[in-house]
Amino acid sequence: MLQVQIGMTQLATGSYDRIWSSEGNLIRNFILSAGGDRTTIIWDANSGHCKQQFSFHTAPALDVDWQSDTTFASCSDDMTLNIWNMSTEIPVHNLQAHNEEMYTIKWSPTGPGTMNPNATLFLTRYYLAKKWDPQRDVCQNILVQHSEPVYSVAFSPDDRLLATDSFDKAINLW
Repeated sequence: MLQVQIGMTQLATGSYDRIWSSEGNLIRNFILSAGGDRTTIIWDANSGHCKQQFSFHTAPALDVDWQSDTTFASCSDDMTLNIWNMSTEIPVHNLQAHNEEMYTIKWSPTGPGTMNPNATLFLTRYYLAKKWDPQRDVCQNILVQHSEPVYSVAFSPDDRLLATDSFDKAINLW
């Protein structure tokens, strides 16, 4: 999750976009957006100004999710999922193993500082949910139960359960 610098303790509050020092000072306050203009933008929440804009998708960007204070993912109508780092304007990973639009994405609560420090899993979905290993670009699991597109996903804090909800008016726990 967070990479702590030597001699400095940091705390994330409720989301990955606000990072606090151990003294209670706000270090970063970003808002991440996906847009119909095919871009993903990092906004400075204090000033309202665009900090960085990523233009890689060839169709509207539909969702974004922070993994850490510098890394995030975006998905698009162009059937791609991109993993970005704020230090570069090109994707760190470009996952194209999909044949349908991806409406939403969500990082699982795994990695350094979590209850599952060795896993770096990623989830995407359409009519089904797919759990991906972005480092190896492989699908680890496919969850099929909905009869309509899935538009929302959420992990339990310990990563044991996944909830999906869909236009079919069902919520499934996996």
